[in-house]
Amino acid sequence: MTFFEFSVLLIPTSCLVIAYLFWFSTKERPRYFVALWLVLLCLLFIVGWHIWEPDHEISQFGSALIVSASIWLNGILMATTIKSNKLRLWVIPLSALLAVLSVYFCFYFLAVTNQIWGL
Repeated sequence: MTFFEFSVLLIPTSCLVIAYLFWFSTKERPRYFVALWLVLLCLLFIVGWHIWEPDHEISQFGSALIVSASIWLNGILMATTIKSNKLRLWVIPLSALLAVLSVYFCFYFLAVTNQIWGL
């Protein structure tokens, strides 16, 4: 695993965990967390779109999806626990597993839709 691949998993997930801990301590409104998650998702999609190069083995859309994929399941789980007001600390260790699963699901989706060449 390269540094870039590791940082694509680690940085967005850690940002969501930090935001989750903030909501855990302050009990803010859940819609702000959902808005933060969507903004982070859009920013990661744009970054993935712009780092694509023509010699990649993945389409430009696939590159954007794979970069933003690490927070798909994390955002849904965290937003659900915040909205139901059942904030729990077990979500934090689970977020690492969900980040990896999200990327694998995204890779599988891209492979099935022929967005990845050279498989």
